[in-house]
Amino acid sequence: MVLVAQNRRIQAAQERVEKAHGKVEARRLQVLQVDSTIAQCELQLKAAVDSLGLLTDEEKRIQQLTFELEQGARKQMNAATTNAQKDSVRRDFAKGSRNLDQLYAQLDRRYNAFRRAHDRAKQELARAKQRREKLAKELKVAEKAMEAAQENVKKTEAQEASRQHAAEERAQRKSAAASKRNRKK
Repeated sequence: MVLVAQNRRIQAAQERVEKAHGKVEARRLQVLQVDSTIAQCELQLKAAVDSLGLLTDEEKRIQQLTFELEQGARKQMNAATTNAQKDSVRRDFAKGSRNLDQLYAQLDRRYNAFRRAHDRAKQELARAKQRREKLAKELKVAEKAMEAAQENVKKTEAQEASRQHAAEERAQRKSAAASKRNRKK
């Protein structure tokens, strides 16, 4: 009966170690997942910045087209001799201006979309880094709990060994005393 109680205490201590070990492994896995999320956020952020750079290049191209349209319209206006030719140049310029306005509107929409993606990536990155810090702290706590549980197992095993040794000594003294009594009779 004594051995069963001893084994139960040791087994309970070992179960606490296993539970703590499971928590440590779970935290390590979560840290790896958050590290992966951080890497993804950094890639998204870089992609958004690159996209914004491409939009800047496209804006320069549209500005160049605007300049060329205005220059061409001036030259044609100066070369036009009749009112019909001037009206034709004005219509062509208005049509080109509308096309350029549409390009600018598309550029603005794309810019806003990329800006939102950039801001979202920054926010996700900040949240992921905060989560990483929190998980690192939780991992340290879990590791300390596991170490404490391991120490508890060692202490429990030592206590049980000490109790077992004391019980064996008592049993030996009892049997020695009983054998002494039996010899006296």
